[in-house]
Amino acid sequence: MLTYFQPLKSYQLNVAKLISNIRSQTDVLIGVHIRHGDYQQHQNGRYFYLVEDYLKVMESAKMLFPNKKVTFFICSNQKQNDEYFQHLSYAYGNNHIIEDMYSLAECDYIIGPPSSYTMWASFYGKRPLYMIRDVNKTLDIEDFVHFHQWQGVFYYNEDWSKNFWEWTH
Repeated sequence: MLTYFQPLKSYQLNVAKLISNIRSQTDVLIGVHIRHGDYQQHQNGRYFYLVEDYLKVMESAKMLFPNKKVTFFICSNQKQNDEYFQHLSYAYGNNHIIEDMYSLAECDYIIGPPSSYTMWASFYGKRPLYMIRDVNKTLDIEDFVHFHQWQGVFYYNEDWSKNFWEWTH
C-alpha cells in the first residue's frame, strides 16, 4: 500500500542523498518539525511553540542517548536562525514540503506538535513520534510512539476553525 504514496523519483533521490549524508556523520537522527507560520493562529496558537520551547524538547531527547552522537534534522515552514541550534549537531531539510516530510520519515525518531504532517511521516516511515504537548516534560524513550499506537478523539465545533483532534497513546 505505501508504494502508492511514494513521492516522485526526483524527490526520493533528493531525500536519499540528504539523509545518507547526515547519517554518515551521526548515530541517532531525530527529525524535528518546527511548525510556525500558520500554527500561530491555528486553534488560537494552541500548538504554537517558540524555538526556545523546541530546544527544551530537543535537549531532553538528546539526553536519551548519552553515549551516542545525536543529530537533529530540522524542518520548518519558516526560516530558522542558526544561532539557536549552534550548540547541537543539526541539519536542515531542503525546505521543500514533500522532501522535508519524506525526509522526516527516514529519521530514527520524530518530534513535532500535533500535526498531520508529522503523523504522516511517522506512518509512512514507520518511525516513532513524540507529539509535543508539554515543553517542560523530561522525555522517556516510551514517549516516542508508533502511529498504530495513537488514538484520537475528535472535538467538533460548528466553527470549523475550532475543530480539533486530541491524540493520545
